[in-house]
Amino acid sequence: MMAERKDDEIMAEYLLKGGKMLEKTCPVCGCPMFEYKKKTFCVVCAERKQEAAVPSKPAAGPAVSPAPTPAPSAEVAPLCQPRRVIPEAEILSTEIAATIRVLASA
Repeated sequence: MMAERKDDEIMAEYLLKGGKMLEKTCPVCGCPMFEYKKKTFCVVCAERKQEAAVPSKPAAGPAVSPAPTPAPSAEVAPLCQPRRVIPEAEILSTEIAATIRVLASA
């Protein structure tokens, strides 16, 4: 099972992807709403919902080979492709996360 990411890490990722943080807050979790790909939503709640939808591995059972995954087509969104993290982006992500924490505590 993958460790749950912090809210500010999720928001920083969407800012790096070109999302726009809005003044409105989510009525469920209180995080800022985002506009991303012409849709307005809470990126934190969306991430949590996605994490909850991923089934956890069973404790024990017969070994079953997973079905082969098809090769990605040219139409697959770049967000789904493996990405190389460059040091500058990692530093920027850390700075954005720190800024979000400061703004959230204000």
